Amino acid sequence: MLIPRFSLRFLLFLMTVCGVFFFVVTLAVQGSQWAVALSVAVGGLLISMLLQASSFGLAWALTSVFGMFRRKDVATSPFASSKPPPQVIEPLLPEE
Repeated sequence: MLIPRFSLRFLLFLMTVCGVFFFVVTLAVQGSQWAVALSVAVGGLLISMLLQASSFGLAWALTSVFGMFRRKDVATSPFASSKPPPQVIEPLLPEE
């Protein structure tokens, strides 16, 4: 699906939320202190999300570029060799 589906109800809700937010921003510009605090809080949240998304994108891009030059590991199975894997706990030998 290339085009996401948005319902008219969702778009009207989104437009209403944006209208209320920008009305609060207008009140903040006019000097209302609670509106300034709310605008700064929402702006800080949006900037934080933007920074997190951009740092993830940068890390993803770097690992995808430098991952091309990495040697590919061949998957091996410990059951495919003729020698058993090393034991973590040594077996007890009977005392003589």
